[in-house]
Amino acid sequence: MFKANTKQKGRVGEHFVAYLLEAAGREAVRVDGTGCDLHVTAKSGRVIRVEVKTCGKAQHGTTLRFHIGRSNAEVFAFVSLVNDQPLVRMFERHRVPKWSMHINQFTEETQQADLEWFLSLT
Repeated sequence: MFKANTKQKGRVGEHFVAYLLEAAGREAVRVDGTGCDLHVTAKSGRVIRVEVKTCGKAQHGTTLRFHIGRSNAEVFAFVSLVNDQPLVRMFERHRVPKWSMHINQFTEETQQADLEWFLSLT
């Protein structure tokens, strides 16, 4: 993709997730210092807190590592910047994979399924 430091890669991930959600008809606002990265407005008007974690390099060529930290988010969005295009996976807080995911879990199909799931939240 491109050379960027960790903070820049994180911002790319945040903007990409916001773009996907906005393109799907949801308002997504980047926020700093609130325990999450995005406030996304559901169809009902409820604000959903989303934490975005971005990985730019696969370990051993296949494993993406994400540190979820102490976020108060309801939803976690993991962004892979490893391939030619960014890909996203989204999870409810209690279903977040711990630490790592295989790169094969990031596909356009899984991204679309996760986005449809997210859009169904009220």
